Amino acid sequence: MKWTLLKNRITGARSARNNKTGEVITEELAPEAYAKIRKNAIASNNRKQKDDTMSSFGLVKCKGAVSGKTYWE
Repeated sequence: MKWTLLKNRITGARSARNNKTGEVITEELAPEAYAKIRKNAIASNNRKQKDDTMSSFGLVKCKGAVSGKTYWE
């Protein structure tokens, strides 16, 4: 995951930290950028959990030749 979502326990302020560069984006200073990063971080985490679950069942991810969609077999 490229971003880590953070929440201050005392103030409740939310922020996101870039794991590679150390850049921090707070919800107060840049709400649009934070919302986009938060959405992508949550989707990435959900995708990773789904991929781990499917591969633990012995399924393999493959891409359809005609449609280009990803399938699990």
